[in-house]
Amino acid sequence: MTSDLSRVRELFVQLSNEPLVRGPLFIEWGSGVGGVATLAALVGFESCGIEIQPLLVDSSRELCHRFGANAEFACGTYVPPDDEELFEQTEYDWDESSAGDGHVELGRSIDDFDVIYAYPWPWEEEAVDLLFQRRAAPGAVLITNHGSSGFRLLEHGGHAARWL
Repeated sequence: MTSDLSRVRELFVQLSNEPLVRGPLFIEWGSGVGGVATLAALVGFESCGIEIQPLLVDSSRELCHRFGANAEFACGTYVPPDDEELFEQTEYDWDESSAGDGHVELGRSIDDFDVIYAYPWPWEEEAVDLLFQRRAAPGAVLITNHGSSGFRLLEHGGHAARWL
């Protein structure tokens, strides 16, 4: 699945003007070719991405370099080993057994990030929300992309999710 980058850019500009975002540290879970994480860096976030496919991580780094952005990409899974059970009932069918924890590769943990972005497959939406609620720091926000339905923002320890 790919994100509509013009819509994502509008969202990031909107978020940068809201006091809701507590800080600049951004991560994209499942960053693919790195378009969203690169865009986040270009609008001022300290941006990272985690992707399980090595070739996509290479593409992400090339894209970031081509646009002169400063984003960091890790090859691994965004699901820490202690949280894999959250995804057991999903169609989480890629072999992540040999993939390391992408957060560890970045030298960070989930609770370091202020903004977490994901474009979850429909069958993993609940697991992504639960992982965020379990591991993110109070005040962090999760933005999930739901295609033509828009973006959903969930604040850790805050109000109910809202659509943007």
